[in-house]
Amino acid sequence: MMKPAITIVTPSYQQAPFIRDTIESVLSQGCPDLEYIVIDGGSTDGTIGILAEYADRIRWISEPDRGQSDAVNKGFRMARGEILGWLNSDDTYTPGTIATVVEYFRRHPDVVMLYGEVDYVDRDGNKYKRYATEPFNLQRLAERFYICQPAVFIRAKVFEEIGPLDTDLHACMDNDYWMKIGKRYPASAIAWLKGRVFANFRMYEENKSSAMQDVMFREAMLILRKHFGSVHDHWQDVYINCVSVKPYLQGFEKRNPYLRAIARIWYVTKVFGIRRGFHSLRMSAAEFWQFLRWRFLVVSDKFIKR
Repeated sequence: MMKPAITIVTPSYQQAPFIRDTIESVLSQGCPDLEYIVIDGGSTDGTIGILAEYADRIRWISEPDRGQSDAVNKGFRMARGEILGWLNSDDTYTPGTIATVVEYFRRHPDVVMLYGEVDYVDRDGNKYKRYATEPFNLQRLAERFYICQPAVFIRAKVFEEIGPLDTDLHACMDNDYWMKIGKRYPASAIAWLKGRVFANFRMYEENKSSAMQDVMFREAMLILRKHFGSVHDHWQDVYINCVSVKPYLQGFEKRNPYLRAIARIWYVTKVFGIRRGFHSLRMSAAEFWQFLRWRFLVVSDKFIKR
């Protein structure tokens, strides 16, 4: 039996409201050499019934696990594909992603990791921002995490050579893995398809990226010290501007984003000093520039499709 060209693994737990969209975004790719595996952690919210509907098109198991990293590791160990992808159960692929990925790896045999771009979407799937992605540079990963997990694909041999995700990590296991890959392989073996959106990343209050910010920052500090020996000053500014200010900004949640930014800058300057306030201003300016860039891309895309 020929090996599938690609295996997609979805770790899942209590995601009945979203998992059907995730599954459909994979199965609708039209790739005949696709293997799709869903590793569920023992959901009780209706997820199992949805998975059963697709039993003739996907492989799935449901049993208790030790978290997302453990679930992905299980799926990758079961995988028969030459390329591996990991799509969480509330995210989706954009049309044509898998065909693009398979063809790219076929044309570039020396590439071991490929990533594209990602759009943030809200609970209802409405796009509102583009994830800020950059060309691969290992040292740059010490400053910011610029690779978004659902847009990443690796050759199966990478998992065989580097080993599994760290199951002690629950928020930064993906970036820890990109760092391991960057230390194992030359930068020329890691490719970015600039401008090609591979996936939609769903952000909402219960989402891990939103609900586990404290855990994320603790783990970020841990893996940065492990891989680089120290924590870049940028991360302290990010923590101050994203976590420390949250209680103060609660009353500004539904306000104009410019007003929220001004309130954040004022608070950071007052509590942490002028230097941190300047960094807060710089971060706000970068965020607005990224937002404007994304809006330009959306408008351009609509114009082109007319």
